Amino acid sequence: MSMDDKEVADDYRRQRQAASARITGYKARTPAEQLEWIDENKETLLKLMRGAEPPKPDDEDHLEAYRQAIKSASAGSEFDDVNLRATLDRLMGEIEDACLEHGVSTHAGVAYGNDAALDLGIGQLPVLETEASIIDVSVHFLSFINQISRLLGRTVPHDRVGEDHVLIVRDINLARKMLERDIDLAHDWSEALTSFAVTGVQAQSPTVPLNDPQNVIRTLLLRAIEVFALGHEYGHHSMKHGRVTTSDESATDPFQDEFDADLFGRNCCIVICSKEDEENFYAVSGAGAVVILGALDLIRRVRAVLETGRDEPPPRSHHPPYPERVSNLAKVDGNLHADNRQQAADYRQFFFDLIEVVWERIKPIIIDYRASGIRPKPDTDEATGWLPSR
Repeated sequence: MSMDDKEVADDYRRQRQAASARITGYKARTPAEQLEWIDENKETLLKLMRGAEPPKPDDEDHLEAYRQAIKSASAGSEFDDVNLRATLDRLMGEIEDACLEHGVSTHAGVAYGNDAALDLGIGQLPVLETEASIIDVSVHFLSFINQISRLLGRTVPHDRVGEDHVLIVRDINLARKMLERDIDLAHDWSEALTSFAVTGVQAQSPTVPLNDPQNVIRTLLLRAIEVFALGHEYGHHSMKHGRVTTSDESATDPFQDEFDADLFGRNCCIVICSKEDEENFYAVSGAGAVVILGALDLIRRVRAVLETGRDEPPPRSHHPPYPERVSNLAKVDGNLHADNRQQAADYRQFFFDLIEVVWERIKPIIIDYRASGIRPKPDTDEATGWLPSR
């Protein structure tokens, strides 16, 4: 029996995975091994989940939900990280459901998983002679967005409203003062960004526990980033970017492809995250998109300083400048209720300004790192998308 297009794509994905694993020596835990690890590290995981707060009656419920997510993850391949697989199952299901609900083509679908050769990467690849695509995500990309969300949870000024609500205070001067006063926070930002810029992986430093309001901000931002990032890549698939089927077709404008995929990703955020029990306005407003695009731009600035001493990364041929991508996101505001449009613009502007305040605070530290001899490993010419030089 012949394979359908998605099966062909998944077969090709597995071949690429196996080739990467031979080069990198990557080996994934099996679901059984991951469940055993959860049981062996139960107390550590519970402490990480509750952060700086005392034990709560539902702590065990959260841990059991994690176990069930691992148990129900789709099979994937022997090289798929089961934690990432469970996350992608959820996100890809939500995105495809949203596409079907709104009449947006999913074509033959997407084969997805992780590729050990990506370092800090995520990308979509059309599969020749099929209507399917591959979306590869690095396990390091998930650790990166989690760490950025945690750092922002400690950086964003906020007020606690009642038991369950946290209101962010969009006062950029207050955020600046917080970074100036909290030396540990500034150094944690510097260490995190430098580790990803230099090695492509997370720094091996202790995790700072978050209190409840900080964890609320972290959780909502992480959700907003995840949906936007995967929605962006699915947009490339749905809009058939990079797919040339005849010699008469010309390549599309790569900048316009990125702008269009960003709008697709933000629309996914609006459709998916406005339906949750409590609307995730970080997602709906596009603030999560600003955060991930800005955080990756910070990585490029860190690399530039460590390499040249100046925070001027070279222009990219396949991806528009970060400020232009942020401005482009406003085109979707018309899909919001009129009462929410200005607030969405204000949220995006606040997080755009916050990225600049973070850079203002950590740049002298990065310059000191350069003076001490720290340099990034040679950049690879990845065509995938979120961190490459192109």
